[in-house]
Amino acid sequence: MHLVVSVGVLASAFALPLKAQEPLPVSLGRGACRSIQNTQECAQAIEVRQLRRGAGRARRMGGVLQLRIDNGRWLPIPHDSTAEWPSWFQYLGYVRSINYYVLWQQHPEGNSIRLVNARNGKATSVDDMPIVSPDHKRFVTASLDLQAGFNPNRLTVWRLKSDTVVQEASFAADDWGPDSAAWLTTTSLRFARVAQSEDGSLRAVARDTVRFVHGKWRIGR
Repeated sequence: MHLVVSVGVLASAFALPLKAQEPLPVSLGRGACRSIQNTQECAQAIEVRQLRRGAGRARRMGGVLQLRIDNGRWLPIPHDSTAEWPSWFQYLGYVRSINYYVLWQQHPEGNSIRLVNARNGKATSVDDMPIVSPDHKRFVTASLDLQAGFNPNRLTVWRLKSDTVVQEASFAADDWGPDSAAWLTTTSLRFARVAQSEDGSLRAVARDTVRFVHGKWRIGR
């Protein structure tokens, strides 16, 4: 397996609101992963920490990750190791502002993020951690993998619609990738364009913006 190394009393409990638990990113060499240099092992270490602090939102039973849906039902999230493109899931946390669980989704080559709706259990796979807009109506993902090349180099804007998410825009390139994305307003965001130097190192080459203009997301300084 190739793994990428790269820059979410029962009756009385159901009546109590569950605490928020912000997801932790898979960052090698930092926090729970300060001595780890493998993304799947890092995600596993984060899950151990997050499950201890999960406030009744998530658990592992018989090796299977389970998420608690708003109606109190436990939703199993088994590893999908027999599929044509297998996936292994680890719990990273919960984003209260959009009511979604965030899972690490490890593939034989590369990785992604699985978002699970805490209201109905519907799942969507996205490139990277969701960065939520100030009005909580959208989120952006910024995937950067110029060195290993297993994941896309892509900035994607998503809109929350009813009980699902809809992709509104996506910007991809072969010679640069997005990093440090942050919302400026509810309809604009900034990010850094990162390129790979001849020696293989990464460097920020420009700051750029994406804005929602005349019904369309447009990229440009």
